[in-house]
Amino acid sequence: MEDRENLMRGYLAAWNDRDASRVASFFAPDATYEDRGAGAVLHGRVEIEAHAARVHGGFPDLAFELVRAAHGERFTTAEWRSKMTHAGTFEGLAPTDRVVESAGVDVATLDEDGRIVHLASYYDGAEIMRALGLLPDRGSKAERALVRAASALSSARRRVARRDERHTTPGSG
Repeated sequence: MEDRENLMRGYLAAWNDRDASRVASFFAPDATYEDRGAGAVLHGRVEIEAHAARVHGGFPDLAFELVRAAHGERFTTAEWRSKMTHAGTFEGLAPTDRVVESAGVDVATLDEDGRIVHLASYYDGAEIMRALGLLPDRGSKAERALVRAASALSSARRRVARRDERHTTPGSG
């Protein structure tokens, strides 16, 4: 299991060294990377490398810390913490110079050669958006107003759907 621990340490070190090519090298050629916090699915080393390069471009001081890891015969997991400054354009968002701290868990399925064939990265993407100023602070007046507006919209849609249901005759629809 020490090789699994070294795999995760090396993988996070590649991120910390801002080496997108090395990040991708931990994956099998046809691997899948699911970034659950961002809602992105990447296929193959080329897409994974491009993703890592985009993240490094937007957050050039990104630093991961391995909190703990757990391993099995064909998988490894890592709980991590990260800290980064939004100093470059990322996904169209101009730099905010805000410092973002995050925590998450990566779960990697490995092939017989110890390469990652599937990785799912779980973290709170909404919390990162809050830190970047894209969403209001949790519990703030602005967040409560957004919840009220979304609730009103949802209620209106349900009323319209029920009204449409009542006005549809059998065979007309």
